[in-house]
Amino acid sequence: MKNVVVKGVYIVGMHHWGRRELKNDVIHYCGHENDNPYDKNAVLSDAEMRNKVGFLQREDAARLKMCIDI
Repeated sequence: MKNVVVKGVYIVGMHHWGRRELKNDVIHYCGHENDNPYDKNAVLSDAEMRNKVGFLQREDAARLKMCIDI
């Protein structure tokens, strides 16, 4: 697993999992969601590898996907 630290990105789609706010002290793991029908570059944010939170914005996801897929 690669460790990449990313700051200053927005997470969208959080309402689908019932969350409204992100906690500052939680580590979010990101992974490329290959089978996402809406965005081929979709990057899922997962809080502490247990809870789906949402997705990175489309623009941020496209850039981060390059780092994840290396």
